[in-house]
Amino acid sequence: MNLQELYDIAKGEIDNLHDYEDPRDIVVLINIAERSIPATAASGIKSICMGFDWEAGQLRIEPDYRLVKLGNNLRDEKPIKCQQIEGKRSHWCPRCEQKISCDDHYCRHCGQKLRRGL
Repeated sequence: MNLQELYDIAKGEIDNLHDYEDPRDIVVLINIAERSIPATAASGIKSICMGFDWEAGQLRIEPDYRLVKLGNNLRDEKPIKCQQIEGKRSHWCPRCEQKISCDDHYCRHCGQKLRRGL
């Protein structure tokens, strides 16, 4: 998408507003590809500016927080944490640290994909 296309889409959306008196009241968000209930997971926008140097000719949008955390994506398979407690082996999610079953493929609390067989 180029800047003119973005402008045309935004202008079209503003021109078709009927439920809002002032378009300045509308919040702009970036959708995130993570599980979320009930609304789509999203981030606010921290800033928008034109790129420079190698990014010249690009409009750069910076989200309020990192959209992808290295090694912390729900789709990245992570090994189950195991621990002996009172002589019994317990299993924990490496992301949310909630107790899980050693047979789980995904954490039932946060949705993290799990590596089994440890």
